[in-house]
Amino acid sequence: MLKEISKKLSGGQITLITMTMILAPVTVTAAVTFQPVAIVDPSTGKQSFVDNARRLWVFDPVAGYRNSPANLVRITVSNGGSQCETAYQYVVPAGKALILTAITGHSTVSSGSYNFAGYYVMDGANCTGALLTTHVASGTLTNGLTPVTVDLGAGIAVAAGKTVSVLSQNNGGLTFLHGYLVPSSVVPAMAMADGEKPPREVTAAEVGAKPRLH
Repeated sequence: MLKEISKKLSGGQITLITMTMILAPVTVTAAVTFQPVAIVDPSTGKQSFVDNARRLWVFDPVAGYRNSPANLVRITVSNGGSQCETAYQYVVPAGKALILTAITGHSTVSSGSYNFAGYYVMDGANCTGALLTTHVASGTLTNGLTPVTVDLGAGIAVAAGKTVSVLSQNNGGLTFLHGYLVPSSVVPAMAMADGEKPPREVTAAEVGAKPRLH
């Protein structure tokens, strides 16, 4: 039958039919398979989470605490000249660590005997303990208020049970300490101000045991 049909068609018609068959789109259906893959913390066994919008959720614990209003701390201090501001102390709750991130406010010279105003921030009650940070600005009785804006970068960690206190230095202004609370376990001990220790002294025996170059 094909032979009879081919006799009735010209060479050009046969060529056109052949090319049409070659170029005709062919629908290929392939089975799509999915293999579940879990991202797992090897130390805890906890897995990542993908929501219904196909977004992979990850959690930065420190950033998460910092961005939660429930964890924010602001310590307001009314500076009273040159004294420990015992009325404005803050005790870090048990099981928590305080991360101080910024200090704002203003300073003003309270006595003309000195040409500066500032403060010291300590981690002990009644302005004792380790020095966390300090700020001093030059000024006089007549130059009014000096704005204070201090960015503490990643922050200064204060351990649970510590008392944040402010020692004013010739300062009659207002000081605001900003920070947030995290679980104590989030902050390594050496990140605390009181965890910084001087290097251990090398003994004579250790020196003698080291190989010598000739």
